[in-house]
Amino acid sequence: MVYARTKIVLMDYVFGNEMEHQGTSLHYNGKSPFGLYKKITSSFNMIFGIPEGRVQEVKYEVDNSGEKEIFNSKWTVIKQMDVYSYLRFDITLNGDENKKTKGGKANISIKPRIFTEYPQDNIIQQNIFYEMARRLWHETVYENTRDKFIIEGQRITNNFLNYIKKSFNQLNSI
Repeated sequence: MVYARTKIVLMDYVFGNEMEHQGTSLHYNGKSPFGLYKKITSSFNMIFGIPEGRVQEVKYEVDNSGEKEIFNSKWTVIKQMDVYSYLRFDITLNGDENKKTKGGKANISIKPRIFTEYPQDNIIQQNIFYEMARRLWHETVYENTRDKFIIEGQRITNNFLNYIKKSFNQLNSI
């Protein structure tokens, strides 16, 4: 991330900008759905390949008051690609689990996006000629690099989804 007071931020969805490709979700019905929480947190280092400092748990709610344990969690995972670009994955987990039978359901969704930031702090960076040169450089050189980062984001997302699908089978076999 570029640390600047003022910056231009470009954002694209990893799987395309159409409304149906902004995110992916998986639904689970079976045994011990709250076990998916541990599976997701263990995937951050293994699948995303990032240190714990790049993961922000934005939301964590558990309601034990009724017959069912209702849970809701959300994480923001940031993978720095280079000086200008990073991948951001917003992951949510929500569902419920029966306290007696340990059966229930869960929904997992992931929304992968790529961000590119260009600083605009000093007078040179706010100049029209600098902006024209930056646009030319971005369109001719850096756009290919961003495409590689998008492919990397697609690979990471698919690996995460496959890992979660395998976790469904593991939880049902317990």
